[in-house]
Amino acid sequence: MSTFSAAFAGRHVTILSGSPGGQEHTDTGTLIDMDGHWLQLAKDNGEMLLFPYTAVRVIKLLDVEPPLTAVKRDILADPLARI
Repeated sequence: MSTFSAAFAGRHVTILSGSPGGQEHTDTGTLIDMDGHWLQLAKDNGEMLLFPYTAVRVIKLLDVEPPLTAVKRDILADPLARI
């Protein structure tokens, strides 16, 4: 497994897959392994799926902390904000 692939092993993901012009499917689970041709996913319901890379459209990481957080402030109550 490459360094890039190893960085995603064990992560909780949703995979959007399908063939061009065909029906698309979404599956959610834990990413087990990625190599040059296949992606292995353990679904939340216990099923094990193998996807050829050519069928994978999107891999969405679900367990990522956002780098920034938004905080609502009353800018009129803060004297430094009134310049």
